[in-house]
Amino acid sequence: KATVSVLYWKKKEKKKKIGLHMTEEASGLSWTRMNLKFIVGTTRGEQVLVDLADYLCNDGMLLVDSAPEDGKNAQKTVENFVSKIKKNMEFGFGPLFDCTLIDACCSKGVFPMSIFPVGNNLCVFAPKLHEKRSVLNLNDHCISKSCRKRAKQYTVTMHTNMDDVLTSVVRHRGENWMCDPLRKCFTHMWKNSDKYSTKLTCICIWNESGELAASEAGYAVGDIYASLTGTTEESGAGWLQLAVLGAFLRESNFTYWDFGMHLAYKSELGAKEVPRKSWLKLISSHRNRPSVDFSKLAPIPVSCAEVLERCTRRTLAKSVDEIQAAKAAKLKKKQEKREKSSAWLREQADNNKME
Repeated sequence: KATVSVLYWKKKEKKKKIGLHMTEEASGLSWTRMNLKFIVGTTRGEQVLVDLADYLCNDGMLLVDSAPEDGKNAQKTVENFVSKIKKNMEFGFGPLFDCTLIDACCSKGVFPMSIFPVGNNLCVFAPKLHEKRSVLNLNDHCISKSCRKRAKQYTVTMHTNMDDVLTSVVRHRGENWMCDPLRKCFTHMWKNSDKYSTKLTCICIWNESGELAASEAGYAVGDIYASLTGTTEESGAGWLQLAVLGAFLRESNFTYWDFGMHLAYKSELGAKEVPRKSWLKLISSHRNRPSVDFSKLAPIPVSCAEVLERCTRRTLAKSVDEIQAAKAAKLKKKQEKREKSSAWLREQADNNKME
């Protein structure tokens, strides 16, 4: 069993320790049976304990009361969460970091997160369904001139260095929502991609010295790619990473790029805010489309300039094809109009003869 997190609960004045386990070997514990307590402060020198579930519910979060033992239960759990969440609410919470549950969240358009720290360095699974999602139609993806110039100095690898990416995140940001239990689940899903419909991947940009310059972890559901987290080690390398990743996604026939929460820089990339209902319809219509095998994109370092150039040639060729197709459609429409007019004239002539 792979222990992902440890929670403490209080029952009959005795503290017990419960190890929470991943996916197939989930412990089966439910939140309500755990009666979890945590310290929120002190009163006259005595520690104040509150029920964590009540505390988070009062803070406007929805309880995801499940510890699924199989994929079917996980799917039902997430469907219930999506159906119950109200306007002005975005987060749920639950006691278990479970790969099957995370897989179900991603496939339903729910972003897997955590709350950390709660109480005494406690991690809580906190799936998020945004009121508005930042989404880029990859047909609107563009590559700046500055990225093209910078690309000559860097190489890229895909799907080969998940540990390096997550280590870089911790080094830059410390323990945050991408907490240790969540990182373990993502790594497990990345290493065992054949077991999950959600495909985890990562991208790394390397400088001329072979050092990591920028990186990102993300996942694919059908032909929609979602960014999870990333870091930048060198100034400007983050923009290059986004440009190269966008090029890979377009080359692999992805349709949309999900950025999660909307921020200003995402608008600069062309992303638009999509309301929750529209996002759920979008993910529902695209999640069953075939995903790409990320491991074949760039298993060994490839020049970033080459990737961007390849994308440009593909885009230009597509543009030429689209222009030619539009001309052909216009010509066909004119021809149909002429034929219709000729037929009408012949019909009028025949009618005159009969008269």
